Amino acid sequence: MVSCWHSWLVHALYGALIFFHSYENPLTDTLINHQQLCCFMKNAPLTARYRPQSFAEVAGQETIKTILSRAAAEDKVAPAYLFSGTRGVGKTTIARIFAKALNCRKAPAAEPCNTCDLCRAVTQGAAIDVVEIDGASNRGIDDVRRLKEVVGYAPMDGRYKVFIIDEAHMLSRDAFNALLKTLEEPPAGVTFIMATTEPHKFPATVVSRCQHFVFKRLSEHELIEHLTRVLTAEKMDFEREVCVIPCLCWVRFSPLGRTGSPKRPHARYLALPGKKPLWHC
Repeated sequence: MVSCWHSWLVHALYGALIFFHSYENPLTDTLINHQQLCCFMKNAPLTARYRPQSFAEVAGQETIKTILSRAAAEDKVAPAYLFSGTRGVGKTTIARIFAKALNCRKAPAAEPCNTCDLCRAVTQGAAIDVVEIDGASNRGIDDVRRLKEVVGYAPMDGRYKVFIIDEAHMLSRDAFNALLKTLEEPPAGVTFIMATTEPHKFPATVVSRCQHFVFKRLSEHELIEHLTRVLTAEKMDFEREVCVIPCLCWVRFSPLGRTGSPKRPHARYLALPGKKPLWHC
């Protein structure tokens, strides 16, 4: 009896959501325009301001970008993807870009346009058909059962319903088992993207049902070129050693080689008044 009542309530709430979302009222439009977004990004930290919004803007990961871009252009989407690699190498960023490319108004296309309402909604985290889930907070079997109920519904705005599960290795074994059948045979127009820093914690049965992409750390040259573009975009006078020395420190003393971390000391560098000094490790 309780199960029937719960199922009816879910259907009723989802129907109400579809009704109110389809009712066009300019006063309730929550998507901010381009001018407001630029004003917000002006005061955002470097890691948010220069987060890539297309495959071409992502530093490194050339093979992965080519495969996913072609999959979006040819509309050949796998039921599930597994992105593994150390933190800060672009797993969640590329997952969002791929979700935009699949749901863009100009799709199928190799790149999202970033100008239509669906692309802007994904960028702002307001897209109904792109669901981001924190695996650490929703790791139980009951959470997966609720997810499976939502998966059964068709996309509302876009062409695909995309579920991005971050830190997916935190899911319990029972949760993985409950999700297994859905990963193998999801409904039409549904795809899963699971991002993890610890792929060895995934059951072999789950990995075998996913397209597994291993994200590699960036090379010293790629890090230097990336930070050079950031400083150039900030219209700051700098010497090349300002980029070389911090990158050498990150590559030498950190096994990560990620794009997010070197931006943090560079943010402190940009805050210095007057002429910018060289850095020392």
